[in-house]
Amino acid sequence: MGQGNRDEHSMNGANVDLEKCGRHSAEILSLKDSDKRQWDLIERIQNRLPVWATFVFGILTLTIGWLLASGFHSFMKGQ
Repeated sequence: MGQGNRDEHSMNGANVDLEKCGRHSAEILSLKDSDKRQWDLIERIQNRLPVWATFVFGILTLTIGWLLASGFHSFMKGQ
């Protein structure tokens, strides 16, 4: 009788261990997915222009647009 109880406890322990293993496997997969998303975001942030460069391009675009508009306006006045 004592032997049977020990076998039942060891079987229940094995079931608990399998449940823990399954839970841990799911958590590991979740962490791997989270890690991959985090590195994707870091890579995207690293691959973009700094703020000062974006500002300089904006000023250059504004200047070129203003010059073209002024030249076009002068050209149309002259005709």
